[in-house]
Amino acid sequence: MMDAPGICGRPSMLTVRDFVPEDMPWLQLQRAQQMWLGLHTPSLDVDYGAHLWAGGPAWTVTDKSGWIVAACGFHEIFPTYAVAWALLAEGIGHRHLALTRLVKARMREAAYPRIEALIRADFPPAAKWAALVGLQFCATIRAAGPALEDYHLYERVNQHG
Repeated sequence: MMDAPGICGRPSMLTVRDFVPEDMPWLQLQRAQQMWLGLHTPSLDVDYGAHLWAGGPAWTVTDKSGWIVAACGFHEIFPTYAVAWALLAEGIGHRHLALTRLVKARMREAAYPRIEALIRADFPPAAKWAALVGLQFCATIRAAGPALEDYHLYERVNQHG
């Protein structure tokens, strides 16, 4: 367990710990992200948490009261390549900046030379957040979603490992 980076050296009042599947039912997914996931909005239960947990390193972020602000992590494709994911809670408000900095730090520290994320093309807030955490737009993938919606591929490539 560790405190997340704060502003100007002050603690952010967010705590990071290893994600466990039992955290999933406690995450109150933000409405915007529920809409973004659309037809594929998973049931946020222990089984889905186990699926995320099995994919690779993941973290639960809580505030000082223990409320789950987010769950995020990497789904490892190869030892050199992972897909980043993040599920944010409804009402994170002032915690958003600290969470963004925390995820950006995890992206920088990750051992994967390639990290990518798929973002629905019609969900600009996710694209903005992808850029804030260090990902760059790479390509549009046409008709990739369950309703044949377009997605944008964002990536971070560190060729030096």
